[in-house]
Amino acid sequence: MFRERMEAKAREYQANINKAVNTRYQNHDQPTEIEKQFYNRAKKICEEIAGMCVTELNTRAIWIDKSNTCTERIAQIDNELHPKNLFKEDFIDNNKTNNGYESSSTAVPVPNNPNYKITSSGFMTRNWNNVVKPEDIENWYVKEKPKATLSSLKGLDEAKKEIELYFEMLPFEKTRKAMNIASDKTFFLYGPPGTGKTTLADAYANMLWDDTPGKAFYDKKFSYLKISGESFRESKVGHSEKLIVAAMKEAIDCSKRGQCILFIDEIDAIMPDRSTADRSYVADATNAFIHARNELVESGAKVLFLGATNHPSKVDSAMMSSARLIRLPLPNIEARTDFFNYQLIGSYQENDHSEGYILSEITPKYMAEKTDNYSYRDLRKLLDKIGVTVLKNIKKAHPEYERLKSDEEKDERYLNAFYVNKEGIITKELFNKELLECPPIDITKDIEELHMFELRMGR
Repeated sequence: MFRERMEAKAREYQANINKAVNTRYQNHDQPTEIEKQFYNRAKKICEEIAGMCVTELNTRAIWIDKSNTCTERIAQIDNELHPKNLFKEDFIDNNKTNNGYESSSTAVPVPNNPNYKITSSGFMTRNWNNVVKPEDIENWYVKEKPKATLSSLKGLDEAKKEIELYFEMLPFEKTRKAMNIASDKTFFLYGPPGTGKTTLADAYANMLWDDTPGKAFYDKKFSYLKISGESFRESKVGHSEKLIVAAMKEAIDCSKRGQCILFIDEIDAIMPDRSTADRSYVADATNAFIHARNELVESGAKVLFLGATNHPSKVDSAMMSSARLIRLPLPNIEARTDFFNYQLIGSYQENDHSEGYILSEITPKYMAEKTDNYSYRDLRKLLDKIGVTVLKNIKKAHPEYERLKSDEEKDERYLNAFYVNKEGIITKELFNKELLECPPIDITKDIEELHMFELRMGR
């Protein structure tokens, strides 16, 4: 009887939280007294449940923490409805956030608009809270253009075609709405480790990058938010939810300046399947993610949301079914041939060099035939190892360079030997020797897990 009463109270609590979130959404992210009332009701229910759990200390602690979270939300709504006129000097003297929490953040409120804070670099955000500092949000932004390009990604044509649908439909918003066509904004990349999930996200960021000189990253027309799912996993109950909501809202704000990519790696860390979650607060984090993601999609924001995971079977099924799933397989022989051809020859031609490495008695196809079951990460490690050996051979052939005093001058001589003298030679003997010392990582269990997932999903 006690358990049934507590579960009923918990459902009532969640219903009020959902109503509060929906109220905020329906009012275009503006605070209202109605939203505040729902949080007040939820807070009261938390206190009632905590009072019922006198002997269950862990459960009691969870509901006390939920009550505190509601209190924080109520205070934030109050402040949004009745903002105080805070200035930098007041903030520095009191070292308080507008929720009343002590903060180690060096960011200061923007005069006449304390909901926003500005960091020392000039970055400004309104999505901070007592868990997420403005500096943390700033660190989500990728500030330098990624090196990966779509042309350099070989063997991922199917994945590219799927994501291209987003960009094809993007300009025709009114037509899509008139024809009731849903825009795919959420793509989950899954596959064995090292198959290019993160690199694919970087390549699309490279394609959209705003190269306007002299602009700070927060003023550019394109933003790239790149976050690890592990960074959302907080030890304190309720903190993960705040991180998730802050990330989604920051992406929406970015889209007001132009296009945005939100990439979250290891999504299984923050969206575990609720049916297998052993703690209620784990399910709360998944619920928060689903609500925040729905708000992102329904907002109409120009945000491409890419998630990546090696373990799709561990991600909540509701989230997986709402996203477009893209599997990135191990590269086949054609993809591996293209990879070696590009990395050893094509990439140099793109950079105005006639050629890079010299292949002696060996071809990219031969190298591909010998690297079955290698992921792109394995292939990259193998090439790095080969490159180091080739450089050692060049150094061995020119002991006179080591007598030069300047490292910079030595570097120029070795570079000249590689490009001009064509001494970057990869022989069949060298390749096979390095191949033996650089086997692929065993991913048999990962492949089996992916197979079972696809059977369950009917793919």
